Amino acid sequence: MARNLLLELIENFPQADPASEFHGEEINGCEAVNFLSEFIPDVREYLDNNEYRESKALAVLKACWDFIENVTDEDPTRTDKFFALRERVRNVVSERRQEPPTVAVILEGGLVQCVVSDRPNDIQPINLMVLDYDTEGADEEELLQVPQKDGSVSTATGRYLGFEHADIGLASVMDQIDARGW
Repeated sequence: MARNLLLELIENFPQADPASEFHGEEINGCEAVNFLSEFIPDVREYLDNNEYRESKALAVLKACWDFIENVTDEDPTRTDKFFALRERVRNVVSERRQEPPTVAVILEGGLVQCVVSDRPNDIQPINLMVLDYDTEGADEEELLQVPQKDGSVSTATGRYLGFEHADIGLASVMDQIDARGW
């Protein structure tokens, strides 16, 4: 959601985007105020409902909120503040586009407990299933017939899983794995 809000802000004010052909052109103050006034409810809802830890994107979103709430037409540095904020938004969005979300499948006792991600909202909707061919102790109604590549059919248990927000340090774990060359 934060990424979508930031993208919307960028798309509405290409004048502040150094990569845009409109960069540096004057921003219509009334247009900016009208846009930001419509933008406030979405930002407020996101900030009020956000249960995730503070991130760079959230810090920029809060800075946008501060601009919306506190910078008036009378502020002589209003345009400079807007352009600086626009650049921060652009940088966060660019970083998020370059680095894919990290996903981890959490197992305990050989059973999948959950699937977590550092950015579950950035993952395209997918149907994620866990299939377990170890059916010992499973009830008959839990069994599924899984067609195999060779035409045979195997029995498994299965279920759908969604992505949850990771409350663990996935970046630290990835660094350790990368250091070992796995």
